[in-house]
Amino acid sequence: MWDAQEGLFLREVCARDEQLLGVCMAPNGLRVAIACDDGVLRAYDIDRTDAVITQRHSFSPFRAVVYAPDGESIATGSDDGTIKVWDAAGGDMKAHLHAHIRQADAQRGLPKKPFPVTGLCYDATSTKLVSCSADGTIKYWLRLRGQEGGLMALVAGVEEQEEADALEKREIKRKRLTAQLSAPRPVAPPGTLAPCVRGC
Repeated sequence: MWDAQEGLFLREVCARDEQLLGVCMAPNGLRVAIACDDGVLRAYDIDRTDAVITQRHSFSPFRAVVYAPDGESIATGSDDGTIKVWDAAGGDMKAHLHAHIRQADAQRGLPKKPFPVTGLCYDATSTKLVSCSADGTIKYWLRLRGQEGGLMALVAGVEEQEEADALEKREIKRKRLTAQLSAPRPVAPPGTLAPCVRGC
């Protein structure tokens, strides 16, 4: 932890063997939440060395973590495309969103695919959450108090997602064509004419 005005080192909050990929301080300045490559959310009081919250987000690394400005929630975003919202006091999960997971589309030749959540940000009222992802989209979520799930998607980067899907579809076609062209062709026995492949 550092003094923001003087730039002086104050204290080490924690030291772990895992890679620490993200960190956020609670609005009251008394607790920090960290994102780890083992997929576990950990929160520490700044004057203690033991984690006061330990909750597994997923078995994939996650790098996005943010406290809500009201201090009541922590949001985390994982490489598996999900967002989870946790109670900042006790660590209970409040919401689980399949936020950046493209569903399979057989008609368009696209498989189901998760995209890493790379950033999260709350608004000042703690009722709106914005997420961004490696899928090229920014999504806007609204907290619905008293509603199951806790959050609802309002706006998504539809154009960016469609462009990403189109690029991937073209890449799949390119790989298939490359595989077809590189496949061995039948060889005619000696003394016979090779079959006419194109108009003779």
